[in-house]
Amino acid sequence: MRLIIAQPLLDKALARAKTAVNAKDTIPIRTCVLLQAEVEGRVLVRGSGEFFELEEWLPGEVAEAGGAAVPAHQLADIVRRLPSQRAITLTTKGTELALAAAPSRFTLPTRSPEDYPLVLNEAGVPEIMISAATLIELFEKSAFAAPAEDARYYLRGVYLEAKADQTGAIRAVATDGYRLARIERRVEGDLGKGFGVIVPRDAVLALTRIFAAADKADFVLAAGERLVRLALADANDGAAASLTMTARLVDGSYPEYERVLPLDNNTVIRVARKPLLTMLDRIMIVCDKHHQVQFVASDGELALSARGEDPASQGSDRLSIDYTGKAIETCFNGKFLVDAVSRCTGEEIEFRFGEPRGPALVCDPADPGALHVVMPANR
Repeated sequence: MRLIIAQPLLDKALARAKTAVNAKDTIPIRTCVLLQAEVEGRVLVRGSGEFFELEEWLPGEVAEAGGAAVPAHQLADIVRRLPSQRAITLTTKGTELALAAAPSRFTLPTRSPEDYPLVLNEAGVPEIMISAATLIELFEKSAFAAPAEDARYYLRGVYLEAKADQTGAIRAVATDGYRLARIERRVEGDLGKGFGVIVPRDAVLALTRIFAAADKADFVLAAGERLVRLALADANDGAAASLTMTARLVDGSYPEYERVLPLDNNTVIRVARKPLLTMLDRIMIVCDKHHQVQFVASDGELALSARGEDPASQGSDRLSIDYTGKAIETCFNGKFLVDAVSRCTGEEIEFRFGEPRGPALVCDPADPGALHVVMPANR
């Protein structure tokens, strides 16, 4: 293999591909990215890991077709530190890759491309079109509620759902059993028969980072029984570049989340969002290790209080509210409240209760598609 490629193109592609690769994997081939050059002037950069893989086609000057698996993080670190105006020449000889960007020269060990993990693929999966901005927003506003570690493996991801009877609506749902986030957005086009898949948390977080700047592009989304594939035309790197993420779905059935939504929410508390976040920030300075915050609402006023491990460490604060219904006296994990409230966008938010000591439904009047549930904490 011998090719010449622009440093900015290869730098961005390697930075994305290495997010799929576990540098600490005990099997050497799994710590590599795959480089594949074709005579048509296309260069493939592919990173593969436990949860997902990324592949990207780049334009390049290919003098000799071929491929090699190269240590992902080493190669990415070298390319990142090269000046952006330099063209990079990559040449394979035997079991080595030579990288030249005059006057800089490096060699790295390679492994056979035939030993690299096979491409994740699932045939006959229907495709839909969704804007990158919409999908990223769905994941960004829900993934925080998915646990990184949980014996209930089916919770370790974001449930992406499109029902045939909800024309044009896609939902993202995540929960750890203590709080829940459900975000719904309308999309143009036919959703076909609908789908419901659990996308691994690691893949979701990587996607939101990698595609954060692609808010004007579109995804082609294909959700199958084992895999979900997202293909994006990456206009930021030139018309010839293309990027695809394929993730292994979490096996299992997602809980019937609609059953945990509080019903008969006759008590409604409307409060200014930013002052509430500021008050929570102050109160949580003295919280115990469980972040417990006492939540009392009555007579047009919300009172928050907390105490630390040391009985002398205490704090309280008050805020005016619009209030209808019964008096509320309960306790929440303050961090969970902050997570939910900070992802709302309106000037005001609503807490809705069906029972004085029951779960809180956190609603954003400025965004009817966003819904959060926070369970009460044991005091």
